[in-house]
Amino acid sequence: ILTVNKIGNFYSKDELKEKLKELLPDLKPYKQTINKSLKNFSNIYISDDHVGMVLKNSPSGSSWEESDYRKRLLKTLDYLEPVRAINLFSCGDQLNGWNEQTTRGGHIVSSLSNKEQFDIYVNSRKEYYDNLFTSGLANIYNIIEVNCSNHSGLGFSYMANELLKLYVETKFPYVNFINSNEFITHFE
Repeated sequence: ILTVNKIGNFYSKDELKEKLKELLPDLKPYKQTINKSLKNFSNIYISDDHVGMVLKNSPSGSSWEESDYRKRLLKTLDYLEPVRAINLFSCGDQLNGWNEQTTRGGHIVSSLSNKEQFDIYVNSRKEYYDNLFTSGLANIYNIIEVNCSNHSGLGFSYMANELLKLYVETKFPYVNFINSNEFITHFE
């Protein structure tokens, strides 16, 4: 993270320290209740979040504003029924792009600032995870974050998802959180 700070357009070392204190207040682990009668599993697939994308006159009428992103995330919970395990696959492009560019550079994508993208993504996902992991919908939760994508790439997604991993592992120690940096991988 400190290497990235030298690039600019992100938090300074001191600002980042304060931001992390804000994002990760004194956490106490949540006590999970186990329901032994639950069977089966559900998969949740999230892709192309593009948090921070600035889109004018969307042909589909979709909005990428923070409140709409949060609503879409939370809406996925409405479709779940209690099961033994929930697997959440986040398939890349979580943020729209570092310095308004895709990872190969030279391809401009209208985006909010790096800070705004980071804050919206982390805060929205924290709220989502809090709701999911306290819902009692499952006994086992697995998160697989794919960080290798063409918009937020390994660096930007990795930073945000490592912070979320730290948050989840501290507050919800029963959740298995995998940050994958592979272009192609598999899970069993």
